[in-house]
Amino acid sequence: MPLFNNQPKTLSSFLDNLIEDKGWEEKLIEAKIPDIWLEIVGETIAKNAKIVKLDDGVLTISTESSTWRNELRLRADEIIDRINKKINKDIIKKLKIK
Repeated sequence: MPLFNNQPKTLSSFLDNLIEDKGWEEKLIEAKIPDIWLEIVGETIAKNAKIVKLDDGVLTISTESSTWRNELRLRADEIIDRINKKINKDIIKKLKIK
């Protein structure tokens, strides 16, 4: 879809098209996840598990504790569901916990 034509558009529509055309959507969502991480997992988990990256639907989480790795694995489906609902997009498919 061309970015410019003779049809008037709202700024929001223009930006949505630009983001889609440039493939920036995942990067913008990736930037939002740290902002909602505390809300999604709670203070205790957020202190012990840090987001490393989002790559092709896989959210990588790092923790130094084997106990927290196990806890995150047990809650993986719940965490994925809560993140996807919060961002209104099914972009997270899997948690990789290391």
